[in-house]
Amino acid sequence: MLVPVTSTLVLAWVLVVALVLAAWRLGDRVPARLVDGVEGVLVHPLAPLVAGLLSAMAVAWVAGATLHPVPLYHDERAYLLQGELFARGRWMGAPAPIPEFFTQLHVIVSPALYAKYPPGNALFIAPWAALGAPGLAMVASAALSGALLFWLARRWGGPWVAALTLLAWMPAGPVLMIRSSYMSQVATLPLWLITWVACERHRDDRRTRWLVLASVAVGFTAVVRPLTAVAIAVPCAVVLIRRVLADRAWRGAALAIVAGALVVGILPWQNVAITGDVRTSPLVQYTRTVTPFDFPTFGFDRSQPMADLPTDLARAREALIVPREVHKLENLPWLLPWRLSSLLQAAWYGWRLPLGLLGLLGLFGLRRWAPGAQLAAACGALLFVEHVMHAHSPVWTVFYHESVPVLAFATAMGLVGAGRWLAPRSDDGVAGAAAPRASAPGAATSPGPRGACAIALLALLVAFPFDVATARDDLESIKRVQRTFLDAVATIPEPKAIVFVKYPASWSGHKSLVDNPPDYATARAWMAYDRGDDNGRLMRLAPERAAYRYDAGFETLQRIAPAGATP
Repeated sequence: MLVPVTSTLVLAWVLVVALVLAAWRLGDRVPARLVDGVEGVLVHPLAPLVAGLLSAMAVAWVAGATLHPVPLYHDERAYLLQGELFARGRWMGAPAPIPEFFTQLHVIVSPALYAKYPPGNALFIAPWAALGAPGLAMVASAALSGALLFWLARRWGGPWVAALTLLAWMPAGPVLMIRSSYMSQVATLPLWLITWVACERHRDDRRTRWLVLASVAVGFTAVVRPLTAVAIAVPCAVVLIRRVLADRAWRGAALAIVAGALVVGILPWQNVAITGDVRTSPLVQYTRTVTPFDFPTFGFDRSQPMADLPTDLARAREALIVPREVHKLENLPWLLPWRLSSLLQAAWYGWRLPLGLLGLLGLFGLRRWAPGAQLAAACGALLFVEHVMHAHSPVWTVFYHESVPVLAFATAMGLVGAGRWLAPRSDDGVAGAAAPRASAPGAATSPGPRGACAIALLALLVAFPFDVATARDDLESIKRVQRTFLDAVATIPEPKAIVFVKYPASWSGHKSLVDNPPDYATARAWMAYDRGDDNGRLMRLAPERAAYRYDAGFETLQRIAPAGATP
C-alpha cells in the first residue's frame, strides 16, 4: 500500500534530512565535555531505570492519568472483566440475570460469566485490579519494557543507540496507544524483552538461571498469546539448544523445560475449571458458536451457523468477516505488503515516517553492526510470517506489536550508519557490539559522531512531549463516547441502578456501552441493552435498582418509571 504524498509528509522528509545532515556535519562543534557528560549518564547502571520511568510516565499520561482507564475495544473490556474476576479469586462469575440484556463480544454471560481469552493477560491485570487500580498494569508494563529495551539496545549498540532507540520507540502514536490499553500485547511485550535479556545473559555466563528465566518468560507468553509465544520460542530455542549441546548442560535444560511446562500448565487448568474439558478452551468454545470463521485458514463460508447478536455487535462481527472473505491465497501478494506497510507506518508514525528509510538501513546492517540483535529480528520476522494464516484488517497492526522495539533499534542504528557514511571516522565510539569502547564515556578522541548523536537525541527529545500529547488527544477523542456515557452514569443519585442503553440504527459496533460487572449483586450500575417493552422483565427481577434509559444518539440519560407503575 503506497503512502499518499502530502505537504505534511514532504515537510517531514525535509526536516528529517536536514536533521541528519546537520547532526553529522555539526557534530564536531558540540563541546566534548558536554558529550562526555551525557554519555556518562547513559552508561550509568541506573540509566535503564530512568528509561523505564520515562516510558511509564508517557503511558500513564496517554492513558488519562487515572488508575482506572476506560477500556476502548471489546477485547480490552473482556480482559479487564476476567482480570477483575481473578482479583476476586474466581475463574468465573455468576451468570447474567437475563443473558439477552448483557450480551458482550468476547464474553460468555451464561451459564457463567467469563472471557474467552487465555488467562495470562487477565492474571497480569488481576493484582492491580485487586488494588482498585487496573490501569497500573499498563504503567508497570511500560516501565519494565522501557528499562529492558534500553538495557538491550545499550548492549547491542552502545549508549547513544540505546537513547535513540528509546525515543524512537516510546512516542510512536498507534504503538503508544496500544501500550496505554488493556490489550494482551501489554503483557507479552515485556515477556519478549525478558526472554531476549535472558538469552543475552546466558551468552555471558551460561548459568542455569538464564535458561529457566527464558523458559518461564516464553511459557507465560503462551499463557497470554500462544501463537505469539511460538514466534519467540522457535528462534530462541535454536540459539539456546546449540549452547546446551555445546556445554552438555543437560541438568539446566531439564530444569528450564520443567519450569516452562509448569507455567504452560495454566492453560489446561483453565480449560478444566471453565469448560470442564481439558481439550476445550474457552476461546474454542466461544469461537465455535459466535465467530466460527475465526480460525487460522483461508476464505469464509457464510453458510456457517452463528449465534444471534444484537445489531451493534452483529455489525462488529461483520467487520471481522470482511477481512476473512478477502483472506485467500490468491490475494496474499497484495495483502502481505499492505500489512507490512501498515506496520511500518505505525512504527514510524506521522512526521517520523522518513526515519523508516534509516530503520530499513539499520535492519539490513544488523549482522555487521549489531549481531546480538539478530535474534530479536528473527522473532519479529517469524511473528509476521505466522500471521499469514490469520485473517485481519491490514491496518490492524496490534498482532505485530512485539516486533516494534526491533524497528526502533534499527532506526537508531540507521541514524548511526548514515552518520558513518556522511562523516566517516576511524574512532567514533558510538555504536556496535564489536566496539567495547562505546560503553565508556570519552572513548572517542573527538566528539564528532557522538556529538552528532547528541544533536539527534536533542531533536527527538524536543519532539517527544508533542508526540505524547498528540497520542493522548487522539485516544481521548476516540474514547469520548464511552467517557461521556460513564460520566452520565456517575451522576445517578441512587445507590444501585439499571441503565438501559438505546443505540441509534447507525451505531458503530466498535463503540459498545453495554458492559458486564464481575459481580452483578454488588455492582452499582448494570449496563444493559434497551429492549423496549421487554425491559420490565429485568426491572422486576431487580426492583431495588432505579431504572434509567441512556440514548446513545443524543447522549441523554432519563429516569424511567418502575415496571408495573402507572404512567
